[in-house]
Amino acid sequence: MTEELKQNETMLKQRILVAVIGVPLMLFFLFLSHFTFYLLITAIVLIGLDEFYSLVRFRGMNPNILFGMFSGILLCTGAYVGGGVGLATALLTTIFLSLFWEVFTPKTFTVSDFGITIYADLYVAFLLSHLILIRGIEKYGAVLALITLITVWISDSAAYGYGIWKGKKKFLPSISPNKTWEGTLAGLISSALISGLLYFLLVKPFHSLKGILWGFLVGFILGIAAPVGDLAESRLKREMKVKDTGFILPGHGGILDRFDSLLFAAPAAYYILKLIIG
Repeated sequence: MTEELKQNETMLKQRILVAVIGVPLMLFFLFLSHFTFYLLITAIVLIGLDEFYSLVRFRGMNPNILFGMFSGILLCTGAYVGGGVGLATALLTTIFLSLFWEVFTPKTFTVSDFGITIYADLYVAFLLSHLILIRGIEKYGAVLALITLITVWISDSAAYGYGIWKGKKKFLPSISPNKTWEGTLAGLISSALISGLLYFLLVKPFHSLKGILWGFLVGFILGIAAPVGDLAESRLKREMKVKDTGFILPGHGGILDRFDSLLFAAPAAYYILKLIIG
């Protein structure tokens, strides 16, 4: 067995172990209550922010980490307490406080320092907090969040697996050399199919032919949003010249490596679900 095969086998075992522990834990927090899921997502956001700030500090930037972490908690809490309006209010408050802090700490942090600080909050905390918004949708929140997670994970797995098996035409090789058009299309199709099926089986407003079509549409949109999130994170890592954003999840890397697809998929799912369900 070659060294590369041994490394791949070890990585696969690590990924399976993380899934065996992580998936039940996430489902437990998801279905226990809206509050426990809010705590879980907030913890994920804080770890993700720490990874992001560590990367940019390594490249010589100077983000205001204390303010960034506070804003991350504020955004998640706004989503939990006030829904979409609460999240928007938290975002405006974050921007206002950043400008206030910038004025009174001119010798400590520059405008560019605050720019990268707020960018991280938008990229990690604001986007991921939409999972909290989905969980807070009346009656069906837990199931809708579950379907979103399953759809994105299956889309990722299908794209990865089919890409390795049949992928030939590279998709943006300058950003993500291993992505292929064949894998991306497999992820898109599987996302639409599994989403339509799950919405029809698990969510009452989708118990009709029209509902199935809506489910397919949600899945189709997630099938587009998920790889965009993945590519955005790949672009970040390429610019930072690192392979992974962290090492907290063996076999995966960092939190951002594992949740990159959800960064764009969660907002997409929330807004189209609000359009459909209200």
